[in-house]
Amino acid sequence: MRWVDNCGSDPWAVGNGAAGDPAPAAAASQPAAAPSLQPRVPVRDPNAPGFVKATELADGTIPPSSKDGNFIIGPTHNRAPELEVHENVPHGTLHEFIMSSADSRFYPGIARDAPDPKDPTNVVNTSHPAAYTRHISVYVPKQYVPGTAAPFLVGADGLDHAWPKVFDNMIAAHRLPGMIGVFISPGGGDPHGSERGLEYDIMFGRYAEFVESEVLPLVEKNYNVKLTKDRTATRRWERARAGRRR
Repeated sequence: MRWVDNCGSDPWAVGNGAAGDPAPAAAASQPAAAPSLQPRVPVRDPNAPGFVKATELADGTIPPSSKDGNFIIGPTHNRAPELEVHENVPHGTLHEFIMSSADSRFYPGIARDAPDPKDPTNVVNTSHPAAYTRHISVYVPKQYVPGTAAPFLVGADGLDHAWPKVFDNMIAAHRLPGMIGVFISPGGGDPHGSERGLEYDIMFGRYAEFVESEVLPLVEKNYNVKLTKDRTATRRWERARAGRRR
């Protein structure tokens, strides 16, 4: 009996005395690898007809921020210097507090119902009331002056720990204003029927109202900061910065 792969070879041939059969000892000592089931990733030529015209850059380089246009970049990406800790820049403070679903009028809490253990293929989208707690991380820059209104950034799905380093470096380089970061963890779960799904997957303004009415006032109260209500504050800072560069 022989097994033959797609290339016509028979690495697992069983000797039957026919000419060309490998010796049993050789077959046992050098077993051939099974054929790979991983499909080859298709390669597309960016210079082929139909592709947008673009400038191809050397691998490991990226286009300068002052240039517009289409660029082809290679697979090597050097770590951005903004992601490194630099001791010669002021370092902000990272705070954290916890919010409870019992204190929220927007999200009192739900959890997805468990599927029938006898039918794991059954998709369950129903839910039931369930309490939760969520972590709120707050970055305050070293340059912040208490009592002054500061621009701020709100991030969902909790804190990415690269953010404090990015803030420290870019604020010190005057590439960002002295802004405050507010990073909000979801209430739990992930798919439809979960608290996180309710917060992120429904297209109306409840989450924004929750942030504005329940999260931001606690940030101001807990850390003696004032968050600007001027929606144009960052744009005006950018215009002033552009004027200084001229």
